[in-house]
Amino acid sequence: MSVIYYRGEVPHRINLERGNEILEVMLDNVNRKIITCVKDEPKTALRISIETGLSSSMTYRRLHRLKEKNLLILSGEFSLDNKKRFKHKSKIRKVVTSFDGNITNIEIYSNLKNMIDN
Repeated sequence: MSVIYYRGEVPHRINLERGNEILEVMLDNVNRKIITCVKDEPKTALRISIETGLSSSMTYRRLHRLKEKNLLILSGEFSLDNKKRFKHKSKIRKVVTSFDGNITNIEIYSNLKNMIDN
């Protein structure tokens, strides 16, 4: 199996375990909804819940899991009432897989060009 990670247009290999972890996350429909929702711009958990139609508890649980797997970037801001709001953005822009006989290729494209990943 070949796992290649693209940051911008620069490819590099990542370990097989990390590639499988990302692929497993992307196979889940709820995870895909969330990642798609936060692919283009950072959003709060409440906004993600509204846009995806997921319950807030499911949204928070899944965001926590995606953060544990290092697939989200977090930013924060203070609201007018001085409360901190966290915004989430996907580190993944696109995942392409192919299977040809005994060869499986996974191409993972970063959503942030200058980001440092594990």
